[in-house]
Amino acid sequence: MYVRANLALFYIKIGQKEKAEQFLQPLRIVYPIDYENYLFIAEVLCAAGEYEAAKERFERMDESFYDDHPQWLFCYAVTLAHTGELKKAHYILHEASLIGNERAALMIKQAQSGELGFTIINEQQFSSDWSYVTSIVCCASLPKKM
Repeated sequence: MYVRANLALFYIKIGQKEKAEQFLQPLRIVYPIDYENYLFIAEVLCAAGEYEAAKERFERMDESFYDDHPQWLFCYAVTLAHTGELKKAHYILHEASLIGNERAALMIKQAQSGELGFTIINEQQFSSDWSYVTSIVCCASLPKKM
């Protein structure tokens, strides 16, 4: 499972989603028992743009599981934004920033300075700027050792 997940992330990172597909297929039906692998699969699905599947997995976890892994909270914010839950995504983005996710902090800082041009009030604009998040490989921090 870990090899497949890492290969999927690798191919997504280099822009070859069609090659990633053969590794994503079995991950869609895997629900690991331990939370780290469970959330890692959600992270891979998010990086692949499968936001509904990733969101479903993130929502099954208790918030305390994110404390040691702020990148997963950031990834959850990305899935929420891409599935239309923009206010909740904004809140989770701030939470990720507060527990140390640098990408969330950077995105908030850029939004506040006007570089990204989104606010929670203007959800239409807010929605379009989430493509920025995925362009910096939203959740895929590249292969992990398991």
